[in-house]
Order: sequence, then structure tokens, then C-alpha cells
Amino acid sequence: MRRIPRKSLAMAGALVVAVGVTGTAWADGAADNTAQISASVNPPVLPASGAAKKANLFSQVTSYDSDNSPAIPDQAAEQVRIDFPNDMKYTVNSKLAKCDPTDVGGDTASAVAACKQAVIGGGNAYARIPGIPTPNNEVELTVTSFNGQTSTAGGGFTGGFPTIILHADNASLPTTVVIGEVRNSSAGANFGRQLNVPDAPDVAGDLGALVLFNSQVSKSWTNGKTGNKKKTYNLITSNCDAGNLDFQGTWVYDDASIDTDTVEQDCAN
Repeated sequence: MRRIPRKSLAMAGALVVAVGVTGTAWADGAADNTAQISASVNPPVLPASGAAKKANLFSQVTSYDSDNSPAIPDQAAEQVRIDFPNDMKYTVNSKLAKCDPTDVGGDTASAVAACKQAVIGGGNAYARIPGIPTPNNEVELTVTSFNGQTSTAGGGFTGGFPTIILHADNASLPTTVVIGEVRNSSAGANFGRQLNVPDAPDVAGDLGALVLFNSQVSKSWTNGKTGNKKKTYNLITSNCDAGNLDFQGTWVYDDASIDTDTVEQDCAN
């Protein structure tokens, strides 16, 4: 995930700084962690061919230490990619408002106030942070998704594609703003678009980890005209031409090891 500006989730006060790192065992992230993707396009009743149907997209990635020992994974994800089914289309145009990531650095309410017309969805995230006095040192964040600016090449981005701004907020933590690029997938014929997040957020200076992140996105907007000149556009549309929709998640950890996971959703006409 690429962030503007780059910020780390950190617990205010002495909770984090009081936790030492002596004796931490750095293991191979892919071998030590279990990473999974959950995703769906809804409704699952979709046209077989022809005009695609308006839909919403849910996607979630998780990465936990396999035996929960330690509860906070030694290796966090540095890059995350989600490949979406080839039947699904993700479409933006100049009529959909775009948000500047520098405008959404505050809490959820102020971020929405700054870019209300660009809100395309939301969800939740869980971070595990040393010193948090909760089971598994876990804290929940609210995720708000915005339509971002067109990507430019560099920093892991291909360039020339829509971006999603993911705003993660908890009152006790600094706000984290993450940017993902919705580019063309290169994962094979079953996939169409890919959410490319080349710089995942550090948590408490890499002492913590994001273990779950999800968002549902769906948006309709018009060209601003009325009568016969009015046109309506949909962010997510989909067909179902083979009875299933394929999703794939890829995680690249801090130690450069790689995890992949796939999930298949049944769909019908």
C-alpha cells in the first residue's frame, strides 16, 4: 500500500515505547503466517453475457501467525495485491468526484466532509499493536474508501489507472491513509482487474501488524443532466458467464517471502 503522507500506526503514549523487542524471532513470513482472501460480487444472480449488471464488491485480506504465537505476526505484509474476476468491471470517469489523499488526514468525519462526493464504500480493519490492553493486543479501525486521483507511474504503480484511497481511523491512533491502484491483472485469464497496493502501512514502527482489512465498494453517479440526456454510471458491474467468479490474494512480507490464496464464488444467471 502506498500512503500519502507515509505514517505508521502507533499507540499514543507509553504503551508502545514500553514494549521491548529483545528476543523477537524473525521467521519466514510465508511459512509462519496464514494469509487468506475473502471476496464476493453481489448480487450473485448476474447476466450470462451482454450488458453487465450493477453490483457491489466486497474484499477482505487477513494474515495471522498460524499458531497465534506470537499474537502479533513477526513478519507483516509489505505489499498486497487482490486480483478480481474477469467478469467484473471497475469503471470510473470524469463525472465521478476524485479525492486528493492529502485532504483526508483527519478522523472519519472530517475525511468524509472533505471528500463526500468521492466516497465509494467502507469497511473495517484490525491491527495488533504491542502494549494494547486487549485480547491479542488488537484494535479495530473504521475504513472509508474514496475514489482517488489517476495513478502515476513509479513507487510500484503502473500509472494511468484509477486509485482507491483507504482511510483507516481509530480515535486512539494516528490516522492512516493508504492508496491502491486498480490496474489490469496479469494473473491469468480468470482475472480482469487488480487492486495493487505496493506499500502496506507499518504498524507501530513494524513492531505491530495489520491482520485484517476489508472494504465493500459500490457507487452510482450521473452526468449531471436531466431527461433524455441523463446518463447513470456504475462503479462495479459484472456478468457470470461460467458459473463462478475467481479472486486471488498475494502478500509480500517484509522478508520478501510471498503468500498467495484464492477463493471462488458461485454465481448464477
